[in-house]
Amino acid sequence: LRLPPAVAPHQVVINPIYKDATRDKVMGFVGELAASLRAKTWRDEKIRVHIDDRDIRGGEKGWDQIKRGVPIRLDIGPKDIEKNSVFVGRRDKQPKDKSGMERAVFENQCADILSEIQDTYLREAKKKRDSRIVKVSSKEELVQYFTDTEDPGWVQTYWDLESSLDAEFKKHKISPRCLPLDHKEASGTCIASGGTGRAVLIGRSY
Repeated sequence: LRLPPAVAPHQVVINPIYKDATRDKVMGFVGELAASLRAKTWRDEKIRVHIDDRDIRGGEKGWDQIKRGVPIRLDIGPKDIEKNSVFVGRRDKQPKDKSGMERAVFENQCADILSEIQDTYLREAKKKRDSRIVKVSSKEELVQYFTDTEDPGWVQTYWDLESSLDAEFKKHKISPRCLPLDHKEASGTCIASGGTGRAVLIGRSY
């Protein structure tokens, strides 16, 4: 899972790493850092920070956070505290792509990093969406696409919203699913009736 920061329950998760003798020192540092981050804002809301102090191995916690889609993961142990730094993992990067940052630098850049992750996800989502849209100008083309394509996406065409679905459409379980709001050519020839149609995206219903 990859959760956009705007909807992630926890935008930053801190994983404290310690042994019994260093617990108080690490947790003190982590608590101060969490409080500092929670005082900062991103998109006019306080940054949502969670401390994962479960009694399991650090690697297991980190992998669990990756699977949950947490945007930013911070690993903090005694060595990081000595350097006044944090070890940063981002969900828009590969799981092993982590790096150290000075604590003050991370605190100042945290909101910018969340924006970078949000923008990356949106850009990738739009690219994937657009790659799965096929334009057709006839009913025959549309039916052929859904007949021959193993994993069909969307078909962009024109449709008279008053037109009824014939047997071919019902056979392939396809119908108009979305009405684009920003389509430059809002009207064209309906592939069903031959009259004036509206720009639509046709897809398979499940």
